[in-house]
Amino acid sequence: MQLRRDLALSHERLAGLAAADGSTGEARGSLRAALALREQNAAADPDNSSWQYELVVILVQLAQLGDEPQPRLARALALA
Repeated sequence: MQLRRDLALSHERLAGLAAADGSTGEARGSLRAALALREQNAAADPDNSSWQYELVVILVQLAQLGDEPQPRLARALALA
């Protein structure tokens, strides 16, 4: 699980760089990759509040980039 967390963090950093460069599509793609990894961790250990928190954060970040904002925010609120 730690390896998935580290890889997700790398995708999130790449997303930040892409967004800063104005490449919103690339940023969304990187965040979606991070989301898949965060979902795996959260599903593997649903009692781990850190995994759940990190999943909420990535959902909010995707919503802020315009990637299915309504469903992403609704899901984030349900998890919070």
